[in-house]
Amino acid sequence: MIKNNKGVTLVELLAALALLTLILLLANSFHLFGQKQMIDQSKTIQEQANIRLVMNILSNEVRTGKVEVPVKNNTLKITTNNKTNIYKLESNKITRNDEPIVDKIGVFNVKSTGTTRPEITIDITSLPDNKGKTESISTVIHSRVD
Repeated sequence: MIKNNKGVTLVELLAALALLTLILLLANSFHLFGQKQMIDQSKTIQEQANIRLVMNILSNEVRTGKVEVPVKNNTLKITTNNKTNIYKLESNKITRNDEPIVDKIGVFNVKSTGTTRPEITIDITSLPDNKGKTESISTVIHSRVD
């Protein structure tokens, strides 16, 4: 009788497939976890970028324009080059002259102190994300124009 040992048995084949399946499932779970983290971080970065954008716009305009003091109802009026821009929070959007600049904003607080060279304090906070986390930025701007 001739003995042929060149093949694999069904048991060996099933064991190899089971190990390969476990390895692929583990690799897939790492991949999905990485994708979820990337999506969450991208959303956080976008929220931070939105807040920084509006803060940069407001900072530049306050420093180069004339701010109407006192600030009322968290509405900021800035006159630059004979043009008045009105910034306020409406429906979770910060608007300039009723046109949205950024959205997903939960808090927009503006306070002023001083009358001759006003100091403007601005607080901006995003809406909470799906985990309840918010992004905030706050600054005090000293007007350069008398």
